[in-house]
Amino acid sequence: MTLDTQVLDKTISLNGLRFHYLDWGSPAPDAQAMVCLHGFTSHAHSWDGLAEAMREKYRVLALDQRGHGQTEWATDYHPQRRVEDMEAFVAALGLDRFVLVGLSMGGRAAFHYAAQHPETVERLVIVDIAPEGSPAGMGRINDGLRLQDVFDDPEEAFQVARRANARPPDDALRVLWTQDVGVHTAHEQRRRGDVFQRRPIGGDLLGGGRYARP
Repeated sequence: MTLDTQVLDKTISLNGLRFHYLDWGSPAPDAQAMVCLHGFTSHAHSWDGLAEAMREKYRVLALDQRGHGQTEWATDYHPQRRVEDMEAFVAALGLDRFVLVGLSMGGRAAFHYAAQHPETVERLVIVDIAPEGSPAGMGRINDGLRLQDVFDDPEEAFQVARRANARPPDDALRVLWTQDVGVHTAHEQRRRGDVFQRRPIGGDLLGGGRYARP
């Protein structure tokens, strides 16, 4: 569940894949769209807190990128595919002069999209990534990929997440992990006993991954 029951879960076909996104709407009749692209190991619900804070002024649209969250898996995770997915998303929803927010992997897709389509983006917000990666930063990403990724139950997964990040309140982190570990669609349901596993997504280093029942 999300932090606000008024958010709408929607699906859309983009580039031959079924994509899931969250439409938070807005009480403002002419609210500007804000498109949010999540990071490497995350999904659309990672923006729930931001969406709650911004929805009075903006129509927040949080997209599950290919192979993440409830969006369909793909065979191609090249970074340019994510830019093309963003192009298709903008065209399908008829967005214009919107705010684009990207975190890490999503930030990379965001600044490439904005560079190619500056006329559609009014504001660009990039978090936790730069146009050129540093060896130290890539090393931290690789170290993170080697951490424990198989758990006996969601509580153990939550405790591992808590040790990795002491900042979020427990309730907010549990909501995020409920979405992250939960089974959403048939293509995600590969149950093996009561083991919970992080399934890596193919492609480049920033190709993605999430925690779910295998």
